[in-house]
Amino acid sequence: MHEHTYFAVSNVPCYVDENPEDNFGKHFLAQGIQSFILAPVIKDGVLLGILELVSPRVSELNSVTANKLDIVMPFLVDAVDRKINELLNRVRSVIQSYYTTLHPSVYWKFRREAQNYIEQTNNGLAYTLKEIKFNEVYPLYGQVDISESSITRNLSVRNDLGNQMARLLMILKEINKANDKPHVGKIQFDLKTFSDELQHNIRADTEQFIQHYLEDKVHPVLTEAATKSIYKAKIDQYFEQADNLKGDFHANRRNYEKTLSLINQKLATILDHRQAEIQEIFPHYYERFKTDGVEHNIYIGQTIAPDREFTIKDLHRLRLWQLRVIAEMEIEQYDLKSLLPYALSVTSLILVFSTPIAIRFRMDEKHFDVDGAYNIRYEVIKKRIDKAHINGSNERITKPGKITIIYSQEEEEVEYMNYLSILQKEGILADDMEHFEVEELQGVAGLKALRIGVIHHDQNLLAQRAASYNKLYEQIN
Repeated sequence: MHEHTYFAVSNVPCYVDENPEDNFGKHFLAQGIQSFILAPVIKDGVLLGILELVSPRVSELNSVTANKLDIVMPFLVDAVDRKINELLNRVRSVIQSYYTTLHPSVYWKFRREAQNYIEQTNNGLAYTLKEIKFNEVYPLYGQVDISESSITRNLSVRNDLGNQMARLLMILKEINKANDKPHVGKIQFDLKTFSDELQHNIRADTEQFIQHYLEDKVHPVLTEAATKSIYKAKIDQYFEQADNLKGDFHANRRNYEKTLSLINQKLATILDHRQAEIQEIFPHYYERFKTDGVEHNIYIGQTIAPDREFTIKDLHRLRLWQLRVIAEMEIEQYDLKSLLPYALSVTSLILVFSTPIAIRFRMDEKHFDVDGAYNIRYEVIKKRIDKAHINGSNERITKPGKITIIYSQEEEEVEYMNYLSILQKEGILADDMEHFEVEELQGVAGLKALRIGVIHHDQNLLAQRAASYNKLYEQIN
């Protein structure tokens, strides 16, 4: 079949006698086949399948008969190609309808279930899609969070709204001076109250409340006053500056959103690029989320890649990869900071969990979640750990410019001390290791942490490192 030509045997018994070690001929002979033709079905250089013609009589099928297939093969190839594409499209349709977009590492299991569904429904049978579950997988969780993003957001809101109300008070003062109207005076009083409140406290609904007030109470007054030429130029200028997309009264908030977007884009690009590389070491499930920063979940184990042999060494390589990539993200963000409208820093965290868990695809939410009561503890820790403090103090466990590693077992500490030593020798991590206990959280106790600084000097950019990722992994025994 390597030559993409027909293979014909006109006398199977003779073929078997001449090739006693060939089980291929014995397989046909055992089924009563005396002559056969095999023809490759090929489209655009891709083998779609093999056409098998057999006969219970000697010499009925031979090389002469095979040559006659040239007439029908083009039609057969197109028919097979069309059927394969129809099947693939149906499989994709089933997956998109019931499972949504899936990571390539687990796609095989969903594809198999989709094919079972199609096969049964084609036979007129009812079929309920089975639960997709992976047992005995090791979880890895990490996050690079933008530090003080809420404070910066509130500052941008305070500055923008403060500028907007200052301009409004100037315009309304002129309007009220010429036409003493009680409702305009009331609006001036409210705007001064809002300005004072902004300097002290911003609630979750402050921005929305003030914007609604301006639209409902203030802007109608301005629109009415703009009919007089004496106020028109200033009011038109105000409305230009109040435009969400281009106006000066939203400049600080736009810069804040731009800063978050650029940081998230940079961090996500690094993580996705490195993730594609590490998949070659051992396939594993990976998902990423953009929040005020970037979070990721990884699950690795034999059940995700059953055709590969999984060992604990694969987990150790992935953990070292995770630590190194988070350091790279921290360094790249540090270099990006000087170019951003707001010079925001990031804090980095890794959660170590050495007990294998089970994950199950939730049909209602279209994503994987941990499965089982005991495994829920892992999710609880994830949700509560990033805002935790060092035990006995008011200091947060995360700190700008440092990576915090959360663990609970002594073996995990020993393992990560080895990884940290490797990256210190590369000049990526500083010699400022901290050990501390994490405060007791609701439902979670006994957690410990390592915290270490990342070196930000230009000469230590990871892109300039001589040691490759593969060389780094070789240091894992």
